Amino acid sequence: MVRMLGDRQKATEDVVDRATVPLRVTVFRARVEGLVVRVRCGVADEERARPQALRVDLDYLYEAEEGDDLLGTVDYGALIEGVARLLEREEFRLLETGARIVGEHVLDKFPSIRKVTVAVTKLRVPVARAVSEVSVKATFAR
Repeated sequence: MVRMLGDRQKATEDVVDRATVPLRVTVFRARVEGLVVRVRCGVADEERARPQALRVDLDYLYEAEEGDDLLGTVDYGALIEGVARLLEREEFRLLETGARIVGEHVLDKFPSIRKVTVAVTKLRVPVARAVSEVSVKATFAR
C-alpha cells in the first residue's frame, strides 16, 4: 500500500521496500578545515626533496537522502583519508596543481557532491619576507 504525503511517496514497510520508494534528497554544505598533509610540493628541487606540510580546506555542497544511514550521505572520514592519501603519494610544483588534483578526485569519487571549493595552503613559504602562509583556492562543479 502506498499513500501520498505531501510531495513524496511513503510506503508501508511490509509492502514496498526502500529501493522502490523515492527518498527525499536535501542539499547540504559541509566543511573540512585544517587537514594537514605532508607532500612533495614546490617549484625548487630542494622544496620537493622532502615532504612538507600543506593545509587543505574543503567546502562542499552535496545531496543526502533523508534518514540516518551513512550510505545516503558523504562519509567525511573516507573523504579526508582519500584526499590525504592522494596528495601524499603525488609530487607537484604548484599549489594550483594540488588544488586541481583534489577537486577532480572529490568529484570523481563522491558522486553526491555537486560542488567543492578546495584551498591548499603552504605553511612554510620560501621567501625572504615574513609571510605566515600562501594559499590558493579553486571551485570545481559538475
